[in-house]
Amino acid sequence: GAEAIVADGHGGWFVATTSTTAFGFPRLIAHVLPTGQRDANWVSPSVTGQIDVLALHGGRLFMGGYLTAVDGVPRAGLAALDATTGALLAWDAGLAGQGVPAVASVTHLAFAQGRVYIGGSFTTVAGQPRASGAVVDEATAALLPLVLPVATFPGFGELGLSANRVYVSGFFGEGQIRVRAFDLDLVPIAGWDTTAEGAALLATPTAVYVSRYVSSSIGIGVVALDPLTGHPLTFAPVALG
Repeated sequence: GAEAIVADGHGGWFVATTSTTAFGFPRLIAHVLPTGQRDANWVSPSVTGQIDVLALHGGRLFMGGYLTAVDGVPRAGLAALDATTGALLAWDAGLAGQGVPAVASVTHLAFAQGRVYIGGSFTTVAGQPRASGAVVDEATAALLPLVLPVATFPGFGELGLSANRVYVSGFFGEGQIRVRAFDLDLVPIAGWDTTAEGAALLATPTAVYVSRYVSSSIGIGVVALDPLTGHPLTFAPVALG
């Protein structure tokens, strides 16, 4: 079955699937052309682990999840492929997690100004402490000195990027899930802070949608917040239950 999918920008798709040849391993990535046919020039790597997210940027296909290796080469949580050939690239952020073995997982990726914003379950990046969120250089994968102030795992929830702002849901030390906004240097936006129910988050240029308790009649619903202030927008909440 399909695990993740992303458009290739030309009418086709990259699709992460589970191989039928080895009980869930390895994972493969297919490039599907606009005609519905597989791209004969794309050679899928063999991915050990689970693929949770695909992102296409700058001619490279980034994939994240509970990854441990690509074509037998160690990759913890995150890897990059040549978007034309499928070849594994040397790009490696050096994530590590807790436990034995120290498995890292990446579930969210966003790109801006030559940076890659990463969210997931990991404890260190390039040997430096990072609690489930990090920012690395898009060209080199070098860790940047920007810190996302979420609590340790499972502090991180979801990440969204829009209009030069980074929106994050997660535990920030208050004991409940909150959604906060930062600029691209991860400096908090004053006054932008809201509670949330669950970690659901979607950022667009006109609104940030989060799940939260609305009222006794609606219960948990989806609300829209102003991207600049965090104040509620005129929006009929969608009842979730």
